[in-house]
Amino acid sequence: MVDWNKFKTWEDEEGFYKTPYLQGPKERLKIGELVSLANTLFNTRSGNITVGDGVTFGHSVMVLTGVHDMTVRGRSEEHTSELQSH
Repeated sequence: MVDWNKFKTWEDEEGFYKTPYLQGPKERLKIGELVSLANTLFNTRSGNITVGDGVTFGHSVMVLTGVHDMTVRGRSEEHTSELQSH
């Protein structure tokens, strides 16, 4: 079970290297037992994150969620035309 009292938001300054940070809904973050988080930033705005038991994070690690399709190769037509218009 996640102890949300150990988490701070991005705007907090105190305890930077020993306090994990959360951007997004806390319901989307699942953390196992015996996990060392350091000052890991978790971004759950675009999806869920699950950390298994016994995981250790180094300092300044970011675990991010995204909504882009990883199977698409090259630039999308929308992005290409956007670049050409500038």
